[in-house]
Amino acid sequence: MILWGSFRGLVLGDAMHAPTSELQIKPEHQGLAGFALVFLLLRAFSSGCAALTGVEAISNGVPAFRKPKSKNAATTLALMGLLAVTMFCGIIGLALVTDVKMAENPAVDLLRDGVPVGDYTQDPVIAQVAEAVFGHGSFLFMVLAAATALVLFLAANTAYNGFPLLGSILAQDRYLPRQLHTRGDRLAFSNGIVLLAGAAILLVWVYGADSTKLIQLYIVGVFVSFTLSQTGMVRHWNRLLTDERDQARRRHMIRSRAINAFGAFFCGVVLVIVLATKFTHGAWVALLGMVIFYGTMTAIRKHYDRVAAEIAADETPRRGDRAPLPRPRHRPRLQAPPPHAPRPRLRPADPGGPPGGALHQRRPGRNAGPARGLGAARDQRPP
Repeated sequence: MILWGSFRGLVLGDAMHAPTSELQIKPEHQGLAGFALVFLLLRAFSSGCAALTGVEAISNGVPAFRKPKSKNAATTLALMGLLAVTMFCGIIGLALVTDVKMAENPAVDLLRDGVPVGDYTQDPVIAQVAEAVFGHGSFLFMVLAAATALVLFLAANTAYNGFPLLGSILAQDRYLPRQLHTRGDRLAFSNGIVLLAGAAILLVWVYGADSTKLIQLYIVGVFVSFTLSQTGMVRHWNRLLTDERDQARRRHMIRSRAINAFGAFFCGVVLVIVLATKFTHGAWVALLGMVIFYGTMTAIRKHYDRVAAEIAADETPRRGDRAPLPRPRHRPRLQAPPPHAPRPRLRPADPGGPPGGALHQRRPGRNAGPARGLGAARDQRPP
């Protein structure tokens, strides 16, 4: 879409118009300046940063890469970042050329000849740009819509790959119920998948499947995790630098610490901006959820610690207690015979021998005759 739109606009000189190009947007305030203008720019900056999230899936999936894992993961991350920036800039450029209009409340904020449009269904930016580039209802337009739906479906599957594993780790550390650490019949953490599916259904039902409201929860959670992870990496490099004496390794650690400090600073700035601009739009729900989750996980950990303390055995010997039994030094074990050892054979019973036949066995390297009876066979078994 970006290539064909660029070709039509730059080479063919076609005029492309989006479905909302003839509408106007109702301004909320006239003549923004000073702090209001800075606040508006910071809000746009935070929204743009949220559009570029998703790269954390690569860092979480490093163990799944082939060796060398770090190099392959870094290459994939660079390609993903390049692709995301190219698509983001290309779609924004085509949206400006085709004069796309987007409003939070289109029934009131979109105007036609100075009058609100009323009951109006606003299509996403990609759909409006595709309609302007390919034409409404064209084959390429339908292909793009299907590809977009498939990408969103795969993006939703990312959580089902990450959360069950994270839940199992937290359950192993006794911050979540132990059932989340149990694998199902297909060797997957089925309880975590079911829990995540139930939470997703509840959020979709509460918010009416409105992506504009649901994205506020995602933005806050993403930048909180980004800020904490980058800050944790800074502390990690500080701890390693206290004991490292090699100058080459110290320079590498200092450079890595500077990169993580840079990321932590800007992620923190974006987090503050998101909380300030999106708080009334639903970000407060994410903050409340974090507080509830923290209290719940802390209570679960205290419960498991209390149970472990109650069932722990008292190792202090008391008067009247029997001495513990000594452990056997030689435990019974099974040992398979070597593959070249001959197997015992039964031969027909001798009239003068015991009933049931005799066990006949040849020892390796010896010309041994037949042994009569099971007792003789036991005495003649190889050492």
